[in-house]
Amino acid sequence: RAGYAARATALLDQAIAVAPDRGAVTNAAGDIALRADRRDEALERFEAAVKLGARGAAINVARAQMALGRVDAARQTLVAIKEQPDADRASLMLIELDAQAGKLAEARQRIASLRQHGLSASAASELEGDVSWVAKQIDAAARSYSQAYDAMPSQALAIKLFRARRAQKAAEPEKILERWLERSPADNAVRTI
Repeated sequence: RAGYAARATALLDQAIAVAPDRGAVTNAAGDIALRADRRDEALERFEAAVKLGARGAAINVARAQMALGRVDAARQTLVAIKEQPDADRASLMLIELDAQAGKLAEARQRIASLRQHGLSASAASELEGDVSWVAKQIDAAARSYSQAYDAMPSQALAIKLFRARRAQKAAEPEKILERWLERSPADNAVRTI
């Protein structure tokens, strides 16, 4: 895999030299480097892509910073992103960082802000569940996942709700997976859980 990534990066370096949209190609080269676990190189390429005006490059800078363990730098990068659609992605990443850092009030405040700007009730409930899950507030997570699933059933929510109910030691937590399989009988991923 590393050999393929190195070859792809070399080809991208050639493309960067002649590409009319050097920023997008530089951003793509950073993505390849990050996937190949060459984090420092990825960060350098993403930062160069930002300077070249590549769309989405600032989010990628934050991704590389997070991969390098530079959480405070990633947070600063994400907070600075103000343009759509990247601002919403930045908010979602900040919610995750806030929850992992135990900043539950901040995470929930970001969810409320996204909700005011059009985030669906189902998506907000799922995010609330994710924050509660990270905080090991299992009952709250199960309630939020249940609300989200009832509003907009999905495979991901069925699995999250199952895991939360199992962690609660609720009776028959597998019932939610059975309900999902009634809706989507071909979902083999859920069958293997």
